Amino acid sequence: ARTCTFARRPNLQSRSKKSFWKARAGSDPADGFGETTVQDLQAKIGAGQDVVVVDVREPSEYTQGHVPGATNVPLGTVVDAAKQGRFDVYADREVHVICQLGGRSTKACTALAQELPDTKLVNVKGGTAEWMQAGFQVEK
Repeated sequence: ARTCTFARRPNLQSRSKKSFWKARAGSDPADGFGETTVQDLQAKIGAGQDVVVVDVREPSEYTQGHVPGATNVPLGTVVDAAKQGRFDVYADREVHVICQLGGRSTKACTALAQELPDTKLVNVKGGTAEWMQAGFQVEK
């Protein structure tokens, strides 16, 4: 008679950060963060998921229009904000980082991955410009 055993698959929260990103398309676990599109982010928001969005643009850019519910933490302050514990409340959640086009958010994710190795960081490709171009709602 054959016996078959099943290994219990850990849930997403108990996975290591590296294995979490192996399961995500378009991400490189070596970077310490993943990537997503504005369409995927909008789908999560539209589905009522509790989404954390950090906008790393300057305050003057942020006030001209941002993803609903986004928190403004300018790129030049993200490392200090992390050291001061501003991101601690997001430790068990994905933190979506957005800027205008995607360059500053990539830099922010790179810096934050060093400071917050256990936080699941997600760079939003295309940034707020692509968000607005897609016709998604913005707050001012």
